[in-house]
Amino acid sequence: MAAELDEQVEAFRTRTLDAGPFTFVAMDALILKVRIVCST
Repeated sequence: MAAELDEQVEAFRTRTLDAGPFTFVAMDALILKVRIVCST
């Protein structure tokens, strides 16, 4: 199983990038933790 996976990884790493448009996903995140203290 690992040998088969190695073959797929090698094919991916050595592929040409001239083949055409490639789909990609860009993600970004912003997390704010706010603590509100009210003294009444």
